[in-house]
Amino acid sequence: MQYYYRYRSDSMVSIKELIYHELYLGTVDENNDPYDSFQPYEFPANHDMWVNLIKIALERSKLGKAVSTEAIDRMAGYACAHSPMSIPEALLFDYARKSGALAFLGLEINHAIWRFIKEYEPSNGYFAAFSKTGSDPLMWSHYASMYKGYCLIFKPFAGRIQVKGKIGHYAGNSFPLEDVVYQDDVIKDDAFLLFPQAVSNLSLSQEEIDQLNERKYKYYRTKAKCWDYEQEARVVYTENIRWLTGDLDDIPSYERLLHYNPDHLVGVILGPRMNPAVREQVIHAVKKVQEEKWDKSEGRRVLFDMVIHEAKLSTNKKELEIVPQMIINPIKTLLPGDPQFEECYSKWRDHIAMEFTESGSGNGYHVID
Repeated sequence: MQYYYRYRSDSMVSIKELIYHELYLGTVDENNDPYDSFQPYEFPANHDMWVNLIKIALERSKLGKAVSTEAIDRMAGYACAHSPMSIPEALLFDYARKSGALAFLGLEINHAIWRFIKEYEPSNGYFAAFSKTGSDPLMWSHYASMYKGYCLIFKPFAGRIQVKGKIGHYAGNSFPLEDVVYQDDVIKDDAFLLFPQAVSNLSLSQEEIDQLNERKYKYYRTKAKCWDYEQEARVVYTENIRWLTGDLDDIPSYERLLHYNPDHLVGVILGPRMNPAVREQVIHAVKKVQEEKWDKSEGRRVLFDMVIHEAKLSTNKKELEIVPQMIINPIKTLLPGDPQFEECYSKWRDHIAMEFTESGSGNGYHVID
């Protein structure tokens, strides 16, 4: 059992995010690590596969009859001579240079091949980051406004974060929260295998296909080892169906703002350098969220007490001490020294919460996985 932490800045935007239970899924371009989710695909120097790729791309664009077999063979040889080639390089490559075609037709040839590659290129990954630690000094410095921000504490249910809202073509209502893999080695994958079998002419077993898809998905949650202090887990969404939809555009930012089930929010840690006014705004927002959760009675639910902590700078070691300062439950707000404080905090630490049935009636306190 694990609580997860989401470091936030001291801005009004982050407080709005808290009040409205917002979960924004960003892209690698919005991240601080350009190697995050790096897709290590390469087109090897395989002449037959280049011939197949170019031929199918032209046929799909209705240029097949306008370009001779000899011209396709020359273009494949030219591409092969410049291989291995990454997907970004293949998208920019001038295949028509060796086609012998007139300039205007050359542009059409290059665009047809570009579109075909683009349709099967692994799409952007969209993700929201969480951490398994709420006390790492570097995390507080990098992601919580140099200790002036705060850290939200989340409890996933059955390993998933429930959401409302639509992103892309996804019709579900939850995402798994999965650990990031930290590794420095880059193992190249064959880019031809991303395309229909007619391109590679290889008959892969179901096990090999599953392994290829597993690696493809793993890349969306892979970072270099230097980032392992973050202990990151993330919600990931990706759409590798451009070949089906024909939509080559990335999902715009305004369509990547989801709303998580507020029952997931079970606590907050206030930074040691917080402005007093911001501190009060965050506490007020957390209390409001908790009140709204208890006022809503319909449907199957899991309701934790809300625990407000303070991150204190230790005077004995150069580290943070996370100290509970307030517990908000449906009966009252508890402070240190209250007879029930330690008992309630012990239940919270042990992931014990009140469960409600679908009809809204209480089902007692249980350990929540």
